[in-house]
Amino acid sequence: MDASTEALSPTAVVGKVTVTVVDPLAQLAAAHSIKRPAKGKPPSDNVKGDVDTLLQAGAWHAVLGRTAMELSKAPASPTTLQMWHARIAALWKLRKFAEVETELATLGSLDSPKYMLESYSEQFAGEKGSMVPFALRVIVAELPAHRGNPTEALDRLFALARRCKAVIARLLKGQDEAGGMPGPDDAAPALALWRSRTRKLNYVVGNCLLQSKHYGLALATFAKILKAEPENAELCAAIGRIALELGDIELAEGYFTQAAAMPASDAESKAICQGLLQIARGDVTEAAATFAKAGGDDANARTAGNNEAVSLLYAGSLEKATARLHAVTTAMAEVDVSLVFNLSTLFELQSSTAQKNKTSLVPKVVEMATDDFSIESLKLQAPA
Repeated sequence: MDASTEALSPTAVVGKVTVTVVDPLAQLAAAHSIKRPAKGKPPSDNVKGDVDTLLQAGAWHAVLGRTAMELSKAPASPTTLQMWHARIAALWKLRKFAEVETELATLGSLDSPKYMLESYSEQFAGEKGSMVPFALRVIVAELPAHRGNPTEALDRLFALARRCKAVIARLLKGQDEAGGMPGPDDAAPALALWRSRTRKLNYVVGNCLLQSKHYGLALATFAKILKAEPENAELCAAIGRIALELGDIELAEGYFTQAAAMPASDAESKAICQGLLQIARGDVTEAAATFAKAGGDDANARTAGNNEAVSLLYAGSLEKATARLHAVTTAMAEVDVSLVFNLSTLFELQSSTAQKNKTSLVPKVVEMATDDFSIESLKLQAPA
């Protein structure tokens, strides 16, 4: 009996948890005798509720622990696959891509009959389709980009996009998602879902291209998305920043101007774009002044403050750059890994007390950072 027709046990275990991960923030807290606040809440009988709470809190290590308690004995079901997705997503957030690969290998092919609702007619009578969360398929497709093979990742992502378009085509023909007849009475919700998935895949493709420094292709990809989202000011400004990476100031200015004219654009975002153009043109003193005027919400304040510090450094004012970035970093309600890394770098440039200054950031990091914070950004020297 081949794999496509083999009868499946209703209690077949999906896969075996094989990965354990060290918590660097817990180690950092212990090394500096600081108590790290617990995230989430104590385990309860509601496993899915526990996992959802931990995901929202960014408690990725706790997600790994909570899911490991259940998955070694869990039979195939949509809930089980959602837990596997949560577990693998937690590893992804922790940048443990080798471990992601290991866990995915235990699941085998996501197109296996054991992941189809039709294979469990007693539990899911009359239901059809895959139990696998679409986001898990995206992780499988994108993973090679984080394992040194961006070309394979793009191939997989394009294949997944073709799959989405094929489902959309079937729904438009009055069929169901698998091509059967008749299709749903109201196909609009399903069409909206699969079109949304296609758009999200386009963003993932663009980000993969950025990661591999194919800026021209990334710009073209995001420009195509912008045509479908013509009022997306944030995306338009991001394309302008990619143009700056290519050294095309004129093209960047065009996108920044286009973004500024959109209803969603605010004064702070416009100022940040203006300051980036000034840096690109070498007007670093003017750029610092422009960024100093920008502010707004936390996200804009972080970006403006970081760029102001960069401008001050380019202008030769290391002390002012350090003071500005330190003020921004310590004022943030959350800990930004890029700001911590840049501030640690400025501390190293500034004085022989760099190690002491960097260590002064540890309490805030331990208290406020989510589990995916990279402690390497502190650039602390190991004890002799």
